[in-house]
Amino acid sequence: MELKYKGYTIKIEQDDDPFSPRDNDNIGTMVCFHSRYDLGDKGHGYTPETLMEKVKDPDTVALPLFLLDHSGLWISTGRYAEDPQGWDTSAVGYIIASKEKAAKEGIEVERLPEFLEGEVKEYNDYLTGNVHGFVVVDKDGDEVESCWGFIGDPEESGVISEAKGVVDCELGVIGEQTELFPDLVAG
Repeated sequence: MELKYKGYTIKIEQDDDPFSPRDNDNIGTMVCFHSRYDLGDKGHGYTPETLMEKVKDPDTVALPLFLLDHSGLWISTGRYAEDPQGWDTSAVGYIIASKEKAAKEGIEVERLPEFLEGEVKEYNDYLTGNVHGFVVVDKDGDEVESCWGFIGDPEESGVISEAKGVVDCELGVIGEQTELFPDLVAG
């Protein structure tokens, strides 16, 4: 996708070598077991037996994980409507989080499943290649700046607004940021 913005060209491209969002600090631990794919969090230390003990712990919120493996990989906390017979979908594990950890992070226990769903959606975007970056090019065709690793749809992930911010910076336009960062204007 290419956008023209204030005399610059913004190229939004798929990130071919993104970092896994599971390498970030997450509320949940994504524990997956699959014979062909290395999925979820690395080094979680669970076996299938110890995972099931944790899932049954009343201090744990656990959502089951299902993998759709058909001309690509998709992960979800629910079965896939596209696979009604379940031939290409299998249970691969759970995403789990302790209620205690959520409380320490300021997350209401009632909202913990919503946070875990968000982590799974982000990981699904990563698995499906829904990760982008931008390249800003000036009117002479020279690359001004690029940045990668925006997970999710370009309109929602912040990649477009970040690229536009680069152009605004190049033009010396600080705009609304003056209220948020008055030192940028003073300096």
